[in-house]
Amino acid sequence: MSLLCEIQEDILVPEKGLGPILLKLRLLADRLGSEQLEEWVKFESEGYPREVDVPEYRIIELSYTGNFHNTAWQMNSLCPSTWCTKRPWGRWA
Repeated sequence: MSLLCEIQEDILVPEKGLGPILLKLRLLADRLGSEQLEEWVKFESEGYPREVDVPEYRIIELSYTGNFHNTAWQMNSLCPSTWCTKRPWGRWA
């Protein structure tokens, strides 16, 4: 069975993990000499570096909800996205 056929069959089996499939894809990319496929698989499995544009399908919108309370009141509310920014030193605000 060819490597491509193995990958296609593995994708259809829910019990198969994505990790081994990505490894097989990297091997296939190497055998084909496809730098574009090899780079894509690497980025998908290890994360996209800052200098590379992230594909549209990897970008999602989030909304944050907070539960605020003290001795006098309690409130569940959406939090402004400006509260959830990453600081330059790597900590979340």
